[in-house]
Amino acid sequence: DPDTLNSMQDLASLKASLGDMQSALVLLGNAAPALESVFGMQNERTLHAMNKLSLLYQTAGQDKDSHAACSKAIPPCKTVFGINGSVTRELVMRYIQTSEGFDFDTEVKDIIKEYQQSRDPDALRVVHRLGRLYMDAGLNRDASELFQGLYEDFLAIKGTEAPETFDALSALCVSREHLDGIEQAIHSYKSLV
Repeated sequence: DPDTLNSMQDLASLKASLGDMQSALVLLGNAAPALESVFGMQNERTLHAMNKLSLLYQTAGQDKDSHAACSKAIPPCKTVFGINGSVTRELVMRYIQTSEGFDFDTEVKDIIKEYQQSRDPDALRVVHRLGRLYMDAGLNRDASELFQGLYEDFLAIKGTEAPETFDALSALCVSREHLDGIEQAIHSYKSLV
């Protein structure tokens, strides 16, 4: 019954807020597949539950399960909410954070490319997170190229004093410094100052 499934989701949220992650995972882990069987995957209720489930998995340190939930939910989210929908962005962000490498599904690669060409600050934040993951993995050339584009985009969209512009420029400075591009790094640091 849909009311029972809603109650299970509400109870899972309460359990999670109280720190009882295992109970929350059991409840939401049962509710999400049931919602899928009742409403189908192309349904907002189901997709919201899958988003919450992937977040709970990530919070509990179960990255593989979180990644699997994201992989399953992203294609229907793209159809139901569009690529700029908040649930889609959250799932894509979590997908890249829980990936074991950077060999993403073709659909996710296409979404990221669209985010890179977007003028939507929320979409660009997903790209920023990807750049940070590149830096964490030592892929500073990729990070530098990505942050250069982000800096220019945020500069045009938000202006020089926006926190997003500072974040992108700061990350560009660090990635250039790690590339031993000292002159470029100094130029970037001067802009940051």
